[in-house]
Amino acid sequence: MPLSLRDSIAKSRPRIREDAVIEARAELLLPEDRDLLLAVWTYHQPTRMLAELVGLTPQAVRRRIRLLVRRVHSEKFVGAARAMRFLNAQQAELARLHFCNALSVRETAQAMHIGYHSARRLACEVAGIVRGLKNLREDSSPGSLAREGQTDHV
Repeated sequence: MPLSLRDSIAKSRPRIREDAVIEARAELLLPEDRDLLLAVWTYHQPTRMLAELVGLTPQAVRRRIRLLVRRVHSEKFVGAARAMRFLNAQQAELARLHFCNALSVRETAQAMHIGYHSARRLACEVAGIVRGLKNLREDSSPGSLAREGQTDHV
């Protein structure tokens, strides 16, 4: 039995919101990954056609898309994306390359034209900022005082 119009619209809303989230997060990906993800996810291009363009099998393209979607929804990616506005330019570039695009520290250092140990130190700084922001969000979430047995009125 077909769905009613209301049920059909309600069912499509999460997909529309998820499309917007993926589009926004895709801006932090490398250009080739961003273009592939948006082509499939937003513009609904067939993977068979994209596979011919990039020289991969359709299965490899579908797997790559699945991994990209998983990455943009990962805790590491979301944490780095949320922390971007609190980072200086060098930290933000490292966060984009290392945390959002899953490049190794060595690959990130080469892409940023800095030494390996400098990149490693920056990665630790960014990870600390991301953790601090996550803890801050958890501590200031509604009901956190009630969980600790405190009241929020003084």
